[in-house]
Amino acid sequence: MSAQIENRKSKINNPLSGWVLFVLLAGLLLCLGLAPEEGLILWSVVAFGLPPKFLHVVAGVLVALVLAWQLGSRKVWKGIVGIGLAVAAGGAGELAQKFLTASRTARFEDAVVTGLGACAAAVPYLLALVARWCESEDAAGQG
Repeated sequence: MSAQIENRKSKINNPLSGWVLFVLLAGLLLCLGLAPEEGLILWSVVAFGLPPKFLHVVAGVLVALVLAWQLGSRKVWKGIVGIGLAVAAGGAGELAQKFLTASRTARFEDAVVTGLGACAAAVPYLLALVARWCESEDAAGQG
């Protein structure tokens, strides 16, 4: 029984799965950003009455949370660096639209909105870390 528990712990603590999630998310966002035509995702956002900039906010939040989780699960400053990298990725995505597509243009306001979405991810990230710090020694030892 003890060997089975140790095997489960080693699978849970495998950092590779988080990076696979990040690569898949980055690939999906890259495909969405470089697509020459408006697709189903933009249509569905507009159909629910949300502005198209909502996609930039969601993209910024998702990338920032995954990077903060992967880099800063133990040290806060590394998570903040991850959020900063997500802000930079928003600008890089807009530059990719400008230079890698013929039908899309880079918009400064899109990069800003994506960056603001990434910054908004700091709130749940920091709340989760504060909640971890507030755990009692008894709760932390039950892991």
